[in-house]
Amino acid sequence: MRRFFTGVLVLLMAAGMLMAFTGCGNADPELVGTWGWDVDNNVQYVFNADGTGNRGGFVEANWNQSFNWLISSTDILVLTFHSADVGNEMMDFTISDNTLNLVRRDDPAQNFNYIRMP
Repeated sequence: MRRFFTGVLVLLMAAGMLMAFTGCGNADPELVGTWGWDVDNNVQYVFNADGTGNRGGFVEANWNQSFNWLISSTDILVLTFHSADVGNEMMDFTISDNTLNLVRRDDPAQNFNYIRMP
């Protein structure tokens, strides 16, 4: 019986640690999916439900940047890129109908719309 309660305690501790780590941010299910630039779909963002994603397109051959993403407690989209030559990005975002608007916090002139892809 003691082993049973020890096992339950270990599971509860693991669940608590998982909640603590994921509590720093979340993945908004409304953002999950593929979004194409509203001008010509040459740039696409893919946001996976597990907090991973990528940005790529047809502007340059094989251009693809993978990242982890989360929504901060202050509702800022944070992209942490896997490549050392790409800095992390923080963006304000809104979703209206099937349009995602991304605005870079460090350069508000980078304000682009993306359409949800089927």
